Amino acid sequence: MRNVFVLVGAGMLVTACASASPAPSPAPVMAERLESGPAPVSGLDWFLTEDPTETRLAYGLANSGDFRMALYCEPGAGRLGLMQAADGPAAVMVLESGGDMERLATTVEPAGVTDGTLLLAEALPSVPVLQRFRTLGWLAVWQGEKREMLAGHPESRPSIDRFFTLCS
Repeated sequence: MRNVFVLVGAGMLVTACASASPAPSPAPVMAERLESGPAPVSGLDWFLTEDPTETRLAYGLANSGDFRMALYCEPGAGRLGLMQAADGPAAVMVLESGGDMERLATTVEPAGVTDGTLLLAEALPSVPVLQRFRTLGWLAVWQGEKREMLAGHPESRPSIDRFFTLCS
């Protein structure tokens, strides 16, 4: 009888894996391109905000609520929250940096002030794609087949590293 349950469970697992949508493949990247990364966009960058109860690293316009992606934590808690501005709801947040990719389960909330939605997820700071982001200073977010590059300017690299130091 136990063998029947094992076989049924294995069959369900195979079915679930077969029905899951695959992650987009990272765009082909040459080895030397990994270190230099994508070019930063004028006016957009990673900005660090430190507060005793929450540290936040957001990619967007300086001194505004206009952001594409935000990472936040309670200092020293060892877990990160991630918030992505999106065109519509999605069950997963797909992140890429330097060839590493990660799919994080999301909850969805209305954006409120603007059209669209916010995708919310949680992760450990040690997730490989986040560690690659910490090293390279850029992160890509996927929405379906659309890839958006969030490249920091060289001046923001110390802020990115400080965020991970405070949140680990």
